[in-house]
Amino acid sequence: MMQTRRLAGALGAFLAIFLAAGANGATPDIEVGAANKVVNQVYGTPESTKQARWWRPGLNVFHNESVVTAESSASRVIFLDQSQLSIGPTSWVKLDDFVYNPNPTAGGVSISMLKGVFRFVGGNLSRENVKITTPAASIGLRGTAFTVYILQNGSEYISVESGTITVTCHRGVTRVVNAGQMTYIASPQSSPIAPQQSVPIPAVQQMDSLLR
Repeated sequence: MMQTRRLAGALGAFLAIFLAAGANGATPDIEVGAANKVVNQVYGTPESTKQARWWRPGLNVFHNESVVTAESSASRVIFLDQSQLSIGPTSWVKLDDFVYNPNPTAGGVSISMLKGVFRFVGGNLSRENVKITTPAASIGLRGTAFTVYILQNGSEYISVESGTITVTCHRGVTRVVNAGQMTYIASPQSSPIAPQQSVPIPAVQQMDSLLR
């Protein structure tokens, strides 16, 4: 009898927590991938808890999680479709949405790169369903690998390592950038310049050095 009462009490407490979460509009976290490598201080804040947590290799990463890196810190995320996102020092990114489906045309990914340096390498999802945004532009993916460097003053360097991307600013100007080329946007109110040959960017080199 005592054991039955304890079980009923535990179930009642669980139900109360569940109902309270529903009343507050809380939803379970949806796993979108995992941290493959973490160097020094990297933390993420899931949307559901609003509680920052230090990242470590193998940690699950969630839909709508915001990620911040400290100085001399970096991380690499591998998503469920095997696409990869490298995050360099003093960077901020939000993993807005990720829907995985074995059918590449049925899933999609949306990532907001807000500050710092990043590399995105495409995976199994259809390129048309990958949405990358920065403060100054949206990036359409036709290729497999590109880097983004967002400076403190709001300017951006976007460089393609393989394949092709389209860069469209808020004014509606679009540039097609091919492998070995880069474009520059002076501010969120500016247009991307005509593509030119890529040059080494120290911030990208620092990220690569940390993630070796």
